[in-house]
This record gives sequence, C-alpha cells and structure tokens, in this order.
Amino acid sequence: MLRVEPRRVSWRPVSLALLTLPWLLALPAQDEGSLVTLDGEHPWTPPATAEAWERRAAELRIQLLVAAGLYPLEEREPVHPTIHGRIERQGYTVEKVFFESLPGFTVTGNLYRPVGAGPFAGVLSPHGHWAGGRFSERSLDEARHEVLVGAEEHVANARYHLQARCAQLARMGCVVFHYDMVGFGDSPALTEDRGTHAQGFGDVEAELHSMNTFGLQTWNSIRALDFLAALPDVDPERLGVTGASGGGTQTFVLCAIDERPRVAFPACMVSLDMQGGCICENASHLRVDTNNVELAALMAPRALGLSGADDWTCAIESRGLPELRSLYATLGRPGAVTARCWPHFPHNFNLPARVLMYEWFAEHLELDVQRPVGEAELDPIPPAELSVFDAEHPRPPGTFDVARLRAHWLAREATAEATRAALPALLHPRKHSNEEDAHLALPLRVDAQGTVVLVVSPAGSGALHDRDAPLNAIAVRASRPPVDTRHAQFVGYTFGYNRTLLAERVGDILAAVRAARRQPGVARVRLAGLGEAGPWVILAAALAGDEVDRTLAAESWTFTAMDSLDDPNFLPGALRFGGLPAFARLIPPGRLRVGDEIGWLLE
Repeated sequence: MLRVEPRRVSWRPVSLALLTLPWLLALPAQDEGSLVTLDGEHPWTPPATAEAWERRAAELRIQLLVAAGLYPLEEREPVHPTIHGRIERQGYTVEKVFFESLPGFTVTGNLYRPVGAGPFAGVLSPHGHWAGGRFSERSLDEARHEVLVGAEEHVANARYHLQARCAQLARMGCVVFHYDMVGFGDSPALTEDRGTHAQGFGDVEAELHSMNTFGLQTWNSIRALDFLAALPDVDPERLGVTGASGGGTQTFVLCAIDERPRVAFPACMVSLDMQGGCICENASHLRVDTNNVELAALMAPRALGLSGADDWTCAIESRGLPELRSLYATLGRPGAVTARCWPHFPHNFNLPARVLMYEWFAEHLELDVQRPVGEAELDPIPPAELSVFDAEHPRPPGTFDVARLRAHWLAREATAEATRAALPALLHPRKHSNEEDAHLALPLRVDAQGTVVLVVSPAGSGALHDRDAPLNAIAVRASRPPVDTRHAQFVGYTFGYNRTLLAERVGDILAAVRAARRQPGVARVRLAGLGEAGPWVILAAALAGDEVDRTLAAESWTFTAMDSLDDPNFLPGALRFGGLPAFARLIPPGRLRVGDEIGWLLE
C-alpha cells in the first residue's frame, strides 16, 4: 500500500537544482508563452485514414467523458418521468415533463408530439443561452424587427422562436423534447455558494473529483435522450438533436459520446475560433489539444449540419467545413456533412437556419413531408403555461438539492481499468515521432549492464548517494506559463485548454525516458523521484508501462491534502480516479518502491 505523508505545498514555483555535468540530461526548452484560451484560432487537421480517425476518436471520447466527470458512464436505470398538462394545438400537442437524472437533480421540459399514433422520429432540443431559456420571449418590437430584416416570416414565430422550432418539427412528424439547461426555466440555480449556472462548482473538492456544470448538463442530455428514445410513440432508430449557441454545444457534445442520434444540427456554435464562453461549455481537460470542430467530428459518419452567422462561426464554410468534408470523405460519406453561413444576421437560430435544419432532418430522419419545407405560423403558448410545476404537480422535495447531488458524485468509485484508461486524459502526454525525438539524443551515464537511472530532485545533487553511479539528473520545468485572467473566474477556462504544471513535469520525465531508451547500449531505464518529485515519477511510470524498469518514489504530497486551486501539483480529476494510491497500482508489481533506497535502482 502506498503511503504518502500530507504536506502543504505553496504556490511558489519550484526551483530545481541540477547535478553538474556530465550527469545532466537537459531537455530542450518548450514554449511557455501565453496560454491557450477559448478565444483565438484553434486549427485542426483531420487524420488521413479511417483507421487513424478511429484511434483518435476513441481517445477523444474518453477525454470528453473524463472532463465531464462521467468516465466511465454508469449503468442507467429506466427513466421514470412525470408527464402531465396536455395542451392542444393544430397538428400537435405539448405536455409538461420532469424526472430525476441524479439524486438531487431533476430534468424539466416540454414534450411536443404530432397528432397520431406513430411511431415518429424523436428530436432532442436543448435551448441555449437565450434570455429566459425555454421560456424565451422577445418583445413585440424586437419580433417585428426580425421580420423586417428577413430573419423571420411571422411575428409570433419571431417572438417565440424556440417554440416555433419545436412546433414545426412536431408538425413534420417528430416527437420533440425541449428541456432546461442547468439554472434555466424550471431548473433553479444550485445555490450561490455551491454554483449557479454562471458560476459552476469550481471549488477544489469539485475539481479534484471532476464535478462541474458541464458534466451535469451532459448527463442530463444523456438521460433526456434515454427518456425520449423509450417513449412508445418514438422510433429509437430515428433520433436527432438540434440546438443553437450553448444548445449547440450540448448538441455536439451529446452526439460525440452517444451513438444513438442519426442526425445532428448544432447551430451557430461550431467553429475553429471562439469555443464557447459559458461555465457549462467548459471543463478542465475538455479541449487540451482539440477543439469544437474535432469534437463535432465525433458525429461522423452520421449526418452533421451546421449554421453560421455574424459571430465566431462566420467563417465556418471556409474554415471547419472543408476539414469536416475531408474526414467524411475518408469515411465514405462525403455528402453527410453540410454548413451554411448567413453573415448578415447576428448570432441566431432564425428562420433561414431553421429551414436548413428542417430540410436536413427531413432527409436523414426519413420524414414524409413536402419539400421544400417551410414553417407554419405559430399559435404560441404563454411561457407561464409551459412551466412543469403547479399546484397539482409541485416541485418534489430534494429534487434540486446540491448536497445530495455532490454526495452522489463524490461516492462514485473507478475501477483500475477505468483509471488506466483515464490517466492519459488527465496528463495529456505529448506524442512524438522518432524524428521529433532525435534532438533529445544526449550523452548519458550507463552502467555495464545497460542501466540508466534518471533522477528528479528539487534538492539537486546533494540528494544523491553516489555520484560515481549511473545517475542522470533531469531538468523539468520549474514554473507554469503565465496564468490567464480567466483562471480566477473558473479554473476550467485555464485547464480546459492547457496542461497543468504537474502534467508538464510528467511530460518532461516521459520525454527523458524516451531519449534515454534511444541511446546505444541502453537496455533498461529506471526512475527516481526524490522529495517533492516522488509523485511525479509515479505518474510518469504509470504512463510509461514497460518503458520504465523500476521506479523509486520518495514520500511527499498527496491530492487529498490539497486545499487550493493554485497548488503547483493540482490535477483536476485526480481523486475521481483514486489519487496517488490508484495511480501507483497501475505500475506492474515489484517495479515501484516508496522511500529513498537509491541502491535498489543500481542492483
């Protein structure tokens, strides 16, 4: 059993003293400039082969689920919804729905159904960050302006554009579930101190256990799809998802991890530029070495439609769509992806974009509708009448209880198999070709049996027992890049796009291992982590597998003792997978010792 003594570590950058030459293995400097943020350009080049994409897609799905705190997905019992309050409209009906997705959280929304027996296609419809959420209601003047500029045809549809979308899909033969985002509509904020929609969970405990609004909202989407697919009048083989803005993020995230949707249309969201500005669209680990276009590509080869406007999606037809078309062509379905931008309209999911979506869904959900598809004038339902709770159906006790929700989340345990699969998504080790590693070919001290011992120690050469032994000191980075201003608001804005300092240090150690193994005469590589570096080498050895023969780790800090997001050894999600004891168990038996027995490495 690994024992690690708790020790408070300050945020002061670690200064690593080094052995004098020739025992120093110096790694090349890497760019530690400005951090990646949700803004700016996020380029993507799709893999050249279907096999390469299959491998990459598998990695991305794990990374996304790890970021959401949902890996591995837990087994799901059938949803037990309350459905009530039927409202009649021409050609469709609207009902009120609520069900518990997790202990302490309830999903709420409206169910739009075509008139008739079915089976019908099913469409999940997240609403996005429009004012009022599911109850969105523009003023009469705003609606008239939308009609005047050609963004809408009917004033009623312009005032209630979310209702208009759901109603039209229902008239086309789709059962539509329009559900609340966390903290919108009938879904209240989770209390000020533990996270509203705008704040997220964000504290150290939540981050170490990967508990965040993004994950809660993603889980709600999975359960909403479970509910929709199980309805007796829905054909579970004909499912689609569409939403705009933040609802577009929910759309492509759900379709990235759930294979059931046949068609998706995330509107005014997907681009190689800004990646999504809300807490619910960001989480630690989510976009390290990736971006929204690549995540949306996880829909492939299923049908994917996109729209753009005069916002960060304005260039989607020239940057994003060509890359997606290349991937879809590689997978044998070049016609299964489309995108169109209307640059004269601001951020929206207005009638021109909705018509493109209707046509796309009609084709790929095999809807029996007349083409081209238009949108009938809406007979709106006052937003207050769409609320799911009333005197006969009050809010059940404990349905929005953050204490229950956190207790459930924190009680989950991960298997060793899940921990092994998740560790690369926590540390994001860089991949290098032999050519890229060639510049790491540096002189090393190697003993007669071909053993190289790589030593990491903040204490410098004084920590080593025998300078004549084949000991090589590793220089790892001593400080993190400049912290972006978003860090203070939500740590996911920083570590959703960038490796942590701990991950960078582990990456340096892995690079040194690769460099050592490439040297002539090297038969085995061993690691020693002295002082604070003990846990660093444990993580490196857990990732390195058979590339490291033995690992010696000093007792040092532990994740369970952390109380600051600015701890230099902070690693979001570490306790979700058991922390240092669980990571140490990934090292093959007999290859790890905890202590200061340098002699064991020299045997």
